[in-house]
Amino acid sequence: SFGGAQVCIEWHVFRIQHEGQKRSSRMVALNTRHVLRFTTHAVVRCQQRGLTGDAVEFVLAHGQEYHAGDGCKAYFLGKRAVIEAKRRHGIDLDRWRDTAVIVSKDDAIITVQYVTRPKRSWRGRH
Repeated sequence: SFGGAQVCIEWHVFRIQHEGQKRSSRMVALNTRHVLRFTTHAVVRCQQRGLTGDAVEFVLAHGQEYHAGDGCKAYFLGKRAVIEAKRRHGIDLDRWRDTAVIVSKDDAIITVQYVTRPKRSWRGRH
């Protein structure tokens, strides 16, 4: 646990049309599309690792899902997932390759990290 207290910050990620192109805001909501709940620890780790809400959203959408223990799930964006996203959707996710997002059983993002492969403690892909 987090010392008995879990503080979640809601970051609203949205897309707006601007001169015919889709652009994202940096964690400010006008038209809410998704609400991602981050623990304070996850916010600090995102800032330290230079990851935006879009990066986390892409890892959750395109990464492989693993059981990470205690009801948590790990989403890992590896080489295969990057190639598959490019082939199927034409999305280049290479800059976020080898990124993992750990999500609690109540759907709060606990932490983000860079790993070269899924950890051995993560069990079974979905």
